[in-house]
Amino acid sequence: MSPPSQRLIQLLPGLYTARDSTLADQPLLKLLSVLGMELDAFSRAVDQLWDDHFVERAGPQALPLLAELMGARLLTDDPRVQRGVVARAVAWRRRKGTLASLEEVLSVTSLWDAEVDESFRSLLETQDLNDVLPWRGRSAVVWDPIGLADPLTRRSPGVERPRDGVVVRGPVIGIAPGETLDQALRRLGSADAGRHAATPRTLDLLGWARPDVALIRTARLTPVELEEVTPATVHTLPNGYQGFRVDPLDRDGPLVWLKPLERADLTGGLTARHEPAPPSLTTGRTAAMLLTPTALAEDADAAERADAITVSVDGIPLVGPEALPLLRGPLPTAPVGPAPTLRFADRGRPSPGDRWRLTLLAARENSDTVLLSTELTSDALNTVTVTPEANQLLDGTTAALLVERVSGEPRLRDVDGSWRTLAAGLRQGPPRSNAVRVDLSGAPWVARIEQHLADGSLRLARFDASADGAPWQVAELAGALPPDGPGMSLAVVGDALLLVAPDGAGKLGVWSVTGLDTATPTGARLDTASPRQPSARLAPALCVRSGRLFVHGGDLGGAPTGDLWSLPVAGGPWRPHAVRNRQERKAATLLSTPQGLVLLGGEAVTGELAVPVMSCDPASASPAWRPLAPLPIPANLPGVLVATQTAEGLEALVWADTTRPRRMTLKAGEGAWVAGPLEPSGTNPPVPGEALYVDGRVLLVDPAPLPASEVVFSLGGRGHLAFLPELALLPEELLRFNVANDGAVFIEPREGQPLPLDSRPGGAYHSRDASVVGGARRYSIPGRLKRQPFKLRQRSLGPWTTLAPSNASGIVAVDPRLGRVVLQDDAPVGRVTVSARVGRGASLGAGLLPPDRRPPAAWAEPDLPFIDPPDRPGDRSGTGLPVTAWISPERAGGVLAAGGQERPIVATVAQGLGSGAPPVLGLIGSPRLPPERLSQGLDSGLSLFAADTGAVPCIGADEQGLSLAIYPGFGGSAATGVWLAGLWLAGRLELVLARGQADLRWCNLGAPGQVGLWMPGGGHQDISARRSLPPADVELRLYGCMVGVIELPPWVHLVAAGCTFDAGDRDAVAIRAAGARVRLRHCTVLGATEAGVLEASSCAFAGEVRTDRPDLGWLRYSLHALGGQPPVSHQSRVHTVSFQSNRQTDPGYLVLGDNNGPDALHASERGGVPGAHGERSDHERELSARTDDSMPIGVTPFHADRSQDDLIRMSRP
Repeated sequence: MSPPSQRLIQLLPGLYTARDSTLADQPLLKLLSVLGMELDAFSRAVDQLWDDHFVERAGPQALPLLAELMGARLLTDDPRVQRGVVARAVAWRRRKGTLASLEEVLSVTSLWDAEVDESFRSLLETQDLNDVLPWRGRSAVVWDPIGLADPLTRRSPGVERPRDGVVVRGPVIGIAPGETLDQALRRLGSADAGRHAATPRTLDLLGWARPDVALIRTARLTPVELEEVTPATVHTLPNGYQGFRVDPLDRDGPLVWLKPLERADLTGGLTARHEPAPPSLTTGRTAAMLLTPTALAEDADAAERADAITVSVDGIPLVGPEALPLLRGPLPTAPVGPAPTLRFADRGRPSPGDRWRLTLLAARENSDTVLLSTELTSDALNTVTVTPEANQLLDGTTAALLVERVSGEPRLRDVDGSWRTLAAGLRQGPPRSNAVRVDLSGAPWVARIEQHLADGSLRLARFDASADGAPWQVAELAGALPPDGPGMSLAVVGDALLLVAPDGAGKLGVWSVTGLDTATPTGARLDTASPRQPSARLAPALCVRSGRLFVHGGDLGGAPTGDLWSLPVAGGPWRPHAVRNRQERKAATLLSTPQGLVLLGGEAVTGELAVPVMSCDPASASPAWRPLAPLPIPANLPGVLVATQTAEGLEALVWADTTRPRRMTLKAGEGAWVAGPLEPSGTNPPVPGEALYVDGRVLLVDPAPLPASEVVFSLGGRGHLAFLPELALLPEELLRFNVANDGAVFIEPREGQPLPLDSRPGGAYHSRDASVVGGARRYSIPGRLKRQPFKLRQRSLGPWTTLAPSNASGIVAVDPRLGRVVLQDDAPVGRVTVSARVGRGASLGAGLLPPDRRPPAAWAEPDLPFIDPPDRPGDRSGTGLPVTAWISPERAGGVLAAGGQERPIVATVAQGLGSGAPPVLGLIGSPRLPPERLSQGLDSGLSLFAADTGAVPCIGADEQGLSLAIYPGFGGSAATGVWLAGLWLAGRLELVLARGQADLRWCNLGAPGQVGLWMPGGGHQDISARRSLPPADVELRLYGCMVGVIELPPWVHLVAAGCTFDAGDRDAVAIRAAGARVRLRHCTVLGATEAGVLEASSCAFAGEVRTDRPDLGWLRYSLHALGGQPPVSHQSRVHTVSFQSNRQTDPGYLVLGDNNGPDALHASERGGVPGAHGERSDHERELSARTDDSMPIGVTPFHADRSQDDLIRMSRP
């Protein structure tokens, strides 16, 4: 709907508008635009009246009116608090006096997450002897904040009878049954292990004791979300590990998380008749608090689900919360960006000696356009080839992958464990049976049945397995043969083969193949008419023993079966064997040993390698499968094995949920297998039946397939995962997959790209319409066959340069005290980003930029009103300047709509300056940009801001400590305006302005003790020149910024509100503005202040104040140190300011400590806290007043700052 101002011109006769269009400046049109602005404002005010009826949409001016109607008391002017009070006033009044209501009231009104616990001042136990409740009476140490800060001692057991009769007991102070000392210390928290969480003094045997103390713990911090921040430095650590800090400046600091809260204790005496029992203890509420090592060690998985930290590599999560489900659809293509990625997520996925080619396509209905291509080998970094079309906008295309096997070879494992190439070469046709060893003319040969591609007939394939093998030889089969089909099984008797296969009539038949060393081997059927005959099945296990062929199990209709059959090797009827303890297996190995038959491997459950090893003597009077020592591998995981009998017992080469094998042996008479190490030079798991033992060697007669894999590729500057199925392709065979937005892939060949005619995985007869969907769009642990995600775990990482290796794989170690993260050697290699939360004492600095970028009203100066940014965010009038370019190194080359127009995405600030004048540049996300010196295209100024709420774009520093230098031509003009918002500068900002205006909001400038903002010309004038106070040609405004040291010349007028200045020491100079006018409001200064004229209100100075003209300035409602030359004081105090912390990464950084005393803490205007953290005054006022309003009679509140308690506890040795 068009605004009313656009209809004004339609109300005028066309004669006037026609005449106006002929004039140069169109004065009538300008007059109408001025009138139209007020008309639009009036129209919006009228429209707002409809929304003012609803608290969710009401304007700030309507909230007090609604509160008066509801009878709700408003204490602050914050619309967030007012809206919450009005919306919940009725519910709070109904539930007044309950723990749940009190927690919600305090959390909503104070904007600090609160937890309330009832307790007793001095009580051992309270019992009614007629109704004994053993869990009652435990009291908390309300005067020990360190013990109370421990999450494991947070809540005492409930005092009401459990509804289901089950007593919920607290943590055991001691070693629990079945628990080791280390596990007990980890459960209790080493700092508080052995401490009693009770203060027994009084015994009440009447059961009348009631709680008389309410412990109210508030996390007095403001959480800051650091979204996808690139670490400043990724450190190389021992054992191939990598470590980094979450802080963008590579400093240690505690982390913050949103802890899920349990419900408050219910009122005693309620039953299901009064109120239904809740389905769970969770409330859906979260509380921002420090992430302690105890909380992370107690339940790291819960912390990960709560989004405590997310670590990504190439834009794909390594650890973090589960991704939201997507409505599956095609994945649209986008420019790949300046640093494209295309690789396997697991670089060791290809077998040694294999080479695979991946090609990323932009697919249309009948054609494909190549974007990226690469070739990959095992454990090697790959090079990505980028086509010219890769960074173009290809509308209407979707992503597709072309997977091709370039090379691959059969492999041989020698008796000494070494691996090399098997010289058999590639097969001649699709295999139809397993491969077996047969002796011909005194030499070992390998034989199997294959299909002739020309006519579909069966033929014998064989090769000499002596030494390194010889090429395959094929011979046509003559005589009686089974129908063609996969799943045939072979066994050997003498120099003949026994072929077991479905006979085409629904039964299982046996054929002998003789004349293996002749040109025409001959087949003949051996089984005769039998009263009972096994049903047709695929891949049964075969074994020859005592002149009989034993057939066990197999794949019967897709499920494993466990019947045992036999018949004479010379031919005859089938005999079923009734064996107790039936074992269902398919694709298993059946061996003949002196003790009987041994069954191992195979799948009892589809997709899982069977762990039990069973033995059976079919000749006994009562045969039964009896257990031997099981395989030393975890159960319920995929895998493959090949086994044989040796002189000492059994030997197996096992791929147990690993892409590399492990040799295992079981000596006769022993009760456990001996497992060797993983063999990194080994190959991927073979297809069942394609590996066999020959004279102690293991032969893999075909190239091993590629296990189910994940492909990482980039589109639009972001990483994506595609989940590939298992692919048993021969060299120069390929498959094409369409990729969905959730990573699923679907086989869709193009014309001229036929599927391999193969029954193995990836072939036309195996997976014609196969699709694979990953369980989570995140990395899985490399080297595994089953997808297992990386896990977040707590670890002390203080001395990480001497970090000992971990025994667990797939671990991302985090030390929440220091904000350090360690990636082990199995983590993928790529560009690392981290998303986490840190805490600040108030809404200051980068990451807390409001969406409208407007400072709060408390920071306003009566004679210096706020100025709107050029693009006017949040203004619906549309009169602001449009964004001229977006900045994102990962998405550079693309476009993004802004103001109804598509604007380019560039990689650096300098590239965005030429896109329009004046340049208005938005930073997408939290990129880490290189330091830049800007001098071109700045005559009319520059606007550079963080486009995303909560983002922290960071600009690094060069060797000279410079992050960003802005040099307008000739020092700029009166119309030059520099606007920076939401930026984190690791070094200093240089502003070379002789005229104009600069406005910085919610920025971090430099580090404490270093120059964060510098303008040339300062510090050169003598005292007599400074006292003359030249007129200000440059106005510099700072709102909500965290600055190191600032240095300004005399012709600059500094206006700062809600800022901190930190020289690192009280004796150093934090504000170097001698001869300049300085206006401060709600600012905290650690260090000395030098100014020509200082006008300060509600500030805290931890250092001397020295002014050139003390007669012209003032100090109002402020704290300042003794000495120096301060201006005229009005309601200010000479006071030595102390802070909770001087470390910028702590939540209490430059927050006035409680030891300043009540007079100093209420020295600001309206009795608030002086300094940059003045908003805490409103929080504390709400906390105190709402507690008094909601506290039941007889219960005394006890307030504690959980953040400081946690910091004290974590700093204990």
